[in-house]
Amino acid sequence: MKNLFPILIILGLFYSSCETTLPEVPTSPPVEAESIPAEETPPPSEPVQTEETAAAVQEKVPEAPFEPVSGGLFLTVTAYPGGPEVPVLFKIYHPDEPHTSLIEETGTTAAFTLPPGNYTLTAAWETGTRRIEGLSVAAGRLTERRISLDTGTLTLEFLSSPGGEPAETAFSLHRAGSGEEPLIESVSARGDFLMAEGFYDLRVSRNGEDAWTRDIRVSAGETTLCAPVLSHGTLEVAFLNPEGAEPAWAEYRLYPAKDWEHILLWDGGEGFTRYLEEGQYDLYYAWDSGEGWVRNIRLVPGGVSQQRLILGK
Repeated sequence: MKNLFPILIILGLFYSSCETTLPEVPTSPPVEAESIPAEETPPPSEPVQTEETAAAVQEKVPEAPFEPVSGGLFLTVTAYPGGPEVPVLFKIYHPDEPHTSLIEETGTTAAFTLPPGNYTLTAAWETGTRRIEGLSVAAGRLTERRISLDTGTLTLEFLSSPGGEPAETAFSLHRAGSGEEPLIESVSARGDFLMAEGFYDLRVSRNGEDAWTRDIRVSAGETTLCAPVLSHGTLEVAFLNPEGAEPAWAEYRLYPAKDWEHILLWDGGEGFTRYLEEGQYDLYYAWDSGEGWVRNIRLVPGGVSQQRLILGK
């Protein structure tokens, strides 16, 4: 142990002699780092536009304001001022084409969309037509018009005799003294007709004979009753063979009673039916082997006289 002590001392000196001290290195002041600007972020690239995206974008774009290019026309038709509404056939015409209608519509009212301008309107019903010119339509505006047809009601009732029952007959209505085509042709015992204010002629026809009632006046908003008495009777004649069972042919002539110079009817056949004025008549008829007369056939208003004539008796 005593021998190791000097060795340890020697080793301790050796280690101490081996320690070196490094000289101090002067430190430099800290260098401030230069700021490096950040790189600018490039804008995002625009997406490629397809037909679908273009349509979607178009839907979101509001429409630009524009000037209206059409206007409205609203029409109402009445029988007379303050009267009931009446169904008619509306036709709209442009002045440049007066014979070709632009629009047609049926009803008591009608609404039209038209370019700005002036137009002509016709409103037609069963017995007449009302024409109005210069209807103005403005762009972007609605024009309303109430149109009066200035009509009255004509009531016809045909009586078989004074105070008698209504009797069905054929008739026609005409403008008074015009000679034009009839406004109405019908077969009935009674009827109500919407007529424009004015005068009319009534023709009653029965079995080929005509009777006229002239200058019937119709006033707007009023009802006119015309009840002509059919002062005519009906003559029915049938010719039969000698056995009285089958029709036979004969020639015939009809005269006013005892006035054989005025032939009312001259024809041939198996018989006839005629509507004739009240009075008395004589009938002559002839066949292959003979002839005959029927005298003083009396007709009364609304009555029927039947003659069944057997040839050969």
